[in-house]
Amino acid sequence: MKFVFQWTRRSGAPHSEEDLVAERRVFDAWLPDRRLTLLHFLSRSDGRGGMAVVEVDEVDARLLGRTAAIFRPWYEFDIIPVMDIPDAIALDDEARAFRERLSGADGPPDRPDGPPDRPADV
Repeated sequence: MKFVFQWTRRSGAPHSEEDLVAERRVFDAWLPDRRLTLLHFLSRSDGRGGMAVVEVDEVDARLLGRTAAIFRPWYEFDIIPVMDIPDAIALDDEARAFRERLSGADGPPDRPDGPPDRPADV
């Protein structure tokens, strides 16, 4: 599964030269966890933060949270699950097909996971 880590400088974060040196020392010592594949590592052109696109085989909140926690004194993070456009289009098509099957149906719709005798619709 892919995630975007997006960060911006924390309001009120220390900005002295000494603080910036400490921040850089932490960054230089940091290595991504081996379970996390770093696909893109980007800086915002305005200098106010950056983003990274990462991929993990298994979603682990501790793994994602640990990565952000190291830099929390300086940055605020958003960790956003994302998917490739072809996957998003396929998901939208499945959802539309599900809604179309419901149009004109009598009674409440089946749950998306369906009854036990048939596979899931969405």
